[in-house]
Amino acid sequence: MDLSTDTLIINLNKLKLQIQATGLEPLNVDEEQLVKNRFEMNTSIEEVIEELRKNREASASVNDGLTE
Repeated sequence: MDLSTDTLIINLNKLKLQIQATGLEPLNVDEEQLVKNRFEMNTSIEEVIEELRKNREASASVNDGLTE
């Protein structure tokens, strides 16, 4: 492994730990893809977490509307 690969792995592990700390784990397949895409775009971890929260809130809102 080279330095850039090591750095990528470290950053991915940091991101995973921060997502776990927010209580957003486990991620579904779509969320995992979103995280990967945002990470590749150098989006901040805070922005990724906020987007995950918003998506889950929107999904919960839609699901609540379906059960009423």
